[in-house]
Amino acid sequence: MDCPSSAKRCDGVSRTCTTCETMSWMQRTQLGTRGSAPSDPVRLWMRHCVALFRSSTGFFAGLSSHATHPCSASSLAGPSPAGLLGLGHPMSTPRHEQRAELSSAARPAYSNPGTAEPAIGPPKGVGLGVRHNKRAPRPTVAEALMGTAARDKALGSARAPKGSASKRPREPRLLPAGTTALPGRSAGEPGGEVTFAPAAFSPAEAQRLLKCLQTEVGWMHKEVMVMGRLVMQPRLVAYQADHASLAYTYSRLTLSPDAWSPAVLAIKERMEVLAGARFNSCLLNLYRDGRDAMGWHSDNESLYGPAPTIGSASFGARRDFVLRWNADPNVKWRAQLGAGDLLVMHGDLQAHWMHALPKRAGVPGPRVNLTFRQIVHPEAPPA
Repeated sequence: MDCPSSAKRCDGVSRTCTTCETMSWMQRTQLGTRGSAPSDPVRLWMRHCVALFRSSTGFFAGLSSHATHPCSASSLAGPSPAGLLGLGHPMSTPRHEQRAELSSAARPAYSNPGTAEPAIGPPKGVGLGVRHNKRAPRPTVAEALMGTAARDKALGSARAPKGSASKRPREPRLLPAGTTALPGRSAGEPGGEVTFAPAAFSPAEAQRLLKCLQTEVGWMHKEVMVMGRLVMQPRLVAYQADHASLAYTYSRLTLSPDAWSPAVLAIKERMEVLAGARFNSCLLNLYRDGRDAMGWHSDNESLYGPAPTIGSASFGARRDFVLRWNADPNVKWRAQLGAGDLLVMHGDLQAHWMHALPKRAGVPGPRVNLTFRQIVHPEAPPA
């Protein structure tokens, strides 16, 4: 096309043309890439939708009064210069005010340029470009400004921020020598006591008893039921009691007791003095190295009564004995049980706490643990 302000051909978009410089972004959009009107009404409607979101009331004013640009075809209608240069500039109105005006303004009528067709609405299937997502509604301005943490608090969310102190695993507290009272269902309720007596046997006595336990006791490697399947226990076991009627069953494994061995009887006498209770059975576990372990459990079987007293004696390599609170699994106590150490659990501890012997790499040798219990309700003999 020929521009009246210059003797050369103008594409209708050049900033060097003083006449074309008065043309706004919206009118150049209507002209197309090279200044010619697009013939596809869908493309024209999409161009106007883009202009609609970048303008406000000045755009509608421009649509009502048409003017012909010197560089455009005479049949192409566009916004008036007042709408182009003043009110309808995309940067002249804040975005949130534009949305409010667009939602309240009437839909403009569009005519197909270059034809004598009357004004029509948007082509079928073409909308105003407003996103609708019923599954995930967009947050309000207030929600967006308040931030994630404040919004979760306002909505009553109980989620703790990632990496918060309540989610971090806590290091177990070291169990001191003597008697320690532990909580029950809550921090204010009593939940039993633990008595820790390190070096109850001298090193020479502990070494002699360890050798006797390894040779005198009839150790067994048994299968137990774990999560519906039979697996070999990660330790060797033995069981001794006052008489044969005091059988013991756990994980679908029934142990018939052997008679007391001299070494176990000597340990039992010293344990009864520390615990202030009598015991009529003992479960023995031989951990061959650090790969042998005992998972989380409680000695809360009905045959021991509601508040049993459990005595534990250790000989051999030093291993970690860990207690975990049922009300808050992050609360743990740890005792490093070595050769000749004794530990007694009293009261309701089995109802509110669990204990375990975790795996440890680099354990120098075997460990034998004796767990003394008092059976008050013997199991019924098998039919």
